[in-house]
Amino acid sequence: MTAVVASLAVLGVALPHVLRLDRARPVTAATLWMAALTLRALAAISFALYVVVVFPDTEAFKLLTHWCKHAVMPAVDIHFDVQGHAVGAAVALVPIVAAGGALLVAAGRTARTARAVDEMLRSRALGAGPGDSVIVGGPEVVVAASGLLHPKVVVTAGALAMLEDDELARGPGQVAPHAGHHCAS
Repeated sequence: MTAVVASLAVLGVALPHVLRLDRARPVTAATLWMAALTLRALAAISFALYVVVVFPDTEAFKLLTHWCKHAVMPAVDIHFDVQGHAVGAAVALVPIVAAGGALLVAAGRTARTARAVDEMLRSRALGAGPGDSVIVGGPEVVVAASGLLHPKVVVTAGALAMLEDDELARGPGQVAPHAGHHCAS
């Protein structure tokens, strides 16, 4: 049963890498990636919990940590003061340190990406739009949310030209059209 669950988790993590998501609807692609990232996080947390909680009670752990230098190196007559328990405790902390490092890397990359998006918005912004949104150039129809600390709604000029007022109002942050704005169909 464990092998089946592990196989399904590996398949779920690999699925977005195997499928051609450039032709999929954005919601479908985002959902698949979010599911794969969630499975990765659950697998890492499960592995860390296993190493910290379950592994210390196994025979493999006892073989690795309950050793005597005379049994390992019988011909060496030098005195080493290394305790197997200390080595086992240090090894048990590795997944926790790795998870903390991964969280720091993820936070750094998220901050770097947020700064890059803010810089891109500043360079492409045409001005303020309806409902405190930011208007950017381009014929594409895009209504999106951007920013971590100070989120903004980003609306392309193409979206303002193509979407009706009620469609804009349903976008992220509910962009309210400004007075007198009527889109041509």
